[in-house]
Amino acid sequence: MSTAILALPTGPFGFLDQSNEVSAEGRAVRERSCRVWAELREGFEQRNRDTKISLALIEIQLRAAKPNWDGYGARQVNSLSIAYAARFLFQLPSSSPLPTIDVDPDGEVSFDWIGPEEEELTISISGKGVISYSLILGETDHDHGQRLFRGKVPSEIHQKIAAVYQSASPFRWFEANAGPARQ
Repeated sequence: MSTAILALPTGPFGFLDQSNEVSAEGRAVRERSCRVWAELREGFEQRNRDTKISLALIEIQLRAAKPNWDGYGARQVNSLSIAYAARFLFQLPSSSPLPTIDVDPDGEVSFDWIGPEEEELTISISGKGVISYSLILGETDHDHGQRLFRGKVPSEIHQKIAAVYQSASPFRWFEANAGPARQ
């Protein structure tokens, strides 16, 4: 008979303690437990992401439900724009950073992705499913245009989202996220 002692997830990464296996069977149980834990964590993270998206869309729907919601003559949020926005956002891969979600004065739902060096992608979706975008990657690297949302996020848009985060220097990212480099 083989024995494996499973520890509760600990530490910032939630890994199972790897030092407690007793045999090859114990290692197999630990490895399977790690896989199950990773799948559970991924499922929770996806539900958390979906909840954040849903709450943001509900918040803008409530905030901009009536004309002049901003006090400057803004149109009420377009309910079809919200529906297209939900479909768009729920199709983004979980590895894609979530944008800031808001409503524009014209009633369209908008998304903003801002990179570590002030790169920016702004997208708005109309009630007719028109995706309008503006991308700024530097002083001279600009792009803008429109695409029709046909139920699937265009691959070109996925590439633009990735470009906002890929253009940054890895050293700049490290310093912003891990602190200054040691000398």
